[in-house]
Amino acid sequence: IQGNELTLTLDLDLQMVAEAELGDSPGAVVAFDVNTGEILAMASGPSFDPNQFEARITAREWKKLLENTDDPLQNRAVQNTFSPGSIFKIVIGLAGLENGVINAQTETYCNGAVQLYGNQFRCWRAAGHGRVTLREAIRQSCNVYFYLLGQKLGIQAITEFSQRVGLGFPTGIELRGEASGLVPSKEWKRRVRGEPWYAGETISVAIGQGPLLATPIQLARAMGIIATGARSDLRLVRERKALPVHQSKVLPPPVFSEDHLQVIREAMWSVVNEGGTGWAAKVEDFQVCGKTGTAQSISSATRSGLSEEAAKRFEPNAWFVGFAPRDDPQVVVAVIVA
Repeated sequence: IQGNELTLTLDLDLQMVAEAELGDSPGAVVAFDVNTGEILAMASGPSFDPNQFEARITAREWKKLLENTDDPLQNRAVQNTFSPGSIFKIVIGLAGLENGVINAQTETYCNGAVQLYGNQFRCWRAAGHGRVTLREAIRQSCNVYFYLLGQKLGIQAITEFSQRVGLGFPTGIELRGEASGLVPSKEWKRRVRGEPWYAGETISVAIGQGPLLATPIQLARAMGIIATGARSDLRLVRERKALPVHQSKVLPPPVFSEDHLQVIREAMWSVVNEGGTGWAAKVEDFQVCGKTGTAQSISSATRSGLSEEAAKRFEPNAWFVGFAPRDDPQVVVAVIVA
């Protein structure tokens, strides 16, 4: 029986590059046109050959897919949630500007660690980063700067702002099973865990750790907002016949200060083009803006107790999100290797 007729928004060349570069690595790639919201590439790895289902898949092939620990039947771009790690520092930075907690010149001194609520929170660089502004903190991904910014903001402001950039809500892409992600709050913890929210938990959330979870497509949409100041209504289908439309909660359009957005954009440009953590994404004569991120899938203590083979399955997730060109954004991309 012939199925529905669809014309997808995918760019075949870009899709093939995304799939080839991802290979068999567990992860996902999402790229979209910020002017139209059209998905240009959506890859999830490891994948499977859909032609196996064209007639009747054999019991052996089906068992092999089900027992594969890398879950090839999952579309990691929309169905799997991950800690955003240092990608979230972009959101926290903009939240600090929008809430008047910091400005572009606000400095913090990082000596490698900070003592908060009776606990020591370390920066990824043991020697510290010295005195840093927001731009430099994003360029070098300084944890201490964002620990202190998260403390100033508090979990309520972080929750509300995260939702303004679309985190915690499905994007409404025309695919079933899209995950909502999780933006933690005091109410969420009381309802789900029956416990109060502790101030120290906010510090971990401020650098994209803790219970905070997002899908790659959600982070791509958030980066689109930062790139243009507007939220793109993402779509994978250009034309359709008799296809049911997946509805999601409608979010109000974000309204952010253009000056504040420009601070974040310039910092993301610096990440790639001025020797920051995203230097490998630099392209000569092409102005790429981006942010890298690393997020633990389990705690270091738990991972240290596993066998070498088991520990490999819980390597930290590696993120890159970005947009280009800087002054006239056309394309947003989000990549995770999990």
